[in-house]
Amino acid sequence: MDDLLPRMLSFPPHPPPPKPLSDEKYDEGIKAQIAFMQQKATTKHILDLTSGGESTLNVINPALNTVPYIFTLTAQLSEALTSNSTKDTEWLWAKICNFMSSFDPRQIRYLGIQLEKLLHDGKTFARRLGQACP
Repeated sequence: MDDLLPRMLSFPPHPPPPKPLSDEKYDEGIKAQIAFMQQKATTKHILDLTSGGESTLNVINPALNTVPYIFTLTAQLSEALTSNSTKDTEWLWAKICNFMSSFDPRQIRYLGIQLEKLLHDGKTFARRLGQACP
């Protein structure tokens, strides 16, 4: 995971450059990031812990890095739904609720399919837990 993390956090640049990215550069950068995450989301590496033993969801800021966060979150959620495990369900539910209130509105516009998947799977997960977001 540690080799993937820098690439996951590479866009948008942080701290922001003095001159904001043009719409074309932003579009190019975010599409490249989404393509990278789509490729990595099909592997189990996205679920790996960091070398410090933390989940990537504890390292990535969803308000700043919405793209890698939603891909990691949906992978974690899919894993939880298919395994029927009750381990860390409250933690995962808190991550889903936090994401829904803090994602970057500019980045989320590029993530319609992932957002739809999160909403669909999140609804299933919420019903299983008997929970709602605060």
